[in-house]
Amino acid sequence: MENYILLEHPGDLKIRAFGDTVEEMFVNAAMGMQSVLFEVTPKDDDKYLPVEKIIVQSSSLETLLVDWLSKLLFIVLTRYGRATDIQLRISGAYQLNADVRLVPQAAKDDIKAITHHDLNIKHANDKWLCEYTLDV
Repeated sequence: MENYILLEHPGDLKIRAFGDTVEEMFVNAAMGMQSVLFEVTPKDDDKYLPVEKIIVQSSSLETLLVDWLSKLLFIVLTRYGRATDIQLRISGAYQLNADVRLVPQAAKDDIKAITHHDLNIKHANDKWLCEYTLDV
């Protein structure tokens, strides 16, 4: 099973991400977003930037996903780094704690925002799935 897929959407870009756990789905959603921003260059993965610690609290799981991706988008664009390793935990009350390891890399493209348009999170058959839209 793929971790994420890019879907066509009029004027924007939609991503569907999967995971065995909600945390894995959130990480795969982040990797899907980054696939739009960066070319993968494994040879640079040995030059790490300092680990970024991210804490986000929201009112729902859907809002937590948008807030998480928005915060990560800000970090990767302002630190000029691609996230290569994400250790993420979600606790009760929709709180996310993540340690994100970045490698230096400038974005090849731009994302204006992560939107609530067509936002969807499902849990069925012991799998998690989300769909979200990027304003590009």
